[in-house]
Amino acid sequence: MTCGIIVGIAISFLEPARENDNLIFVFLCGIIGVSGMTLPGLSGSFILILLGNYVLLLVDSVNALFDTLSEIVTG
Repeated sequence: MTCGIIVGIAISFLEPARENDNLIFVFLCGIIGVSGMTLPGLSGSFILILLGNYVLLLVDSVNALFDTLSEIVTG
């Protein structure tokens, strides 16, 4: 139990990494993020922030999807 508390505190003090758009790393971040979002008690968004790809995977991808759908609707 003490080890878990120490690991949890250590993870919360990590500095977020810089964004990496390498496709293999993005794929691995997607796998980690999705598994983190489906497991209770594990924040997928926090993991993506620590990996540095939160904006790339969640913000930019949603904006790109919205832009694509709006272009399809407007013709």
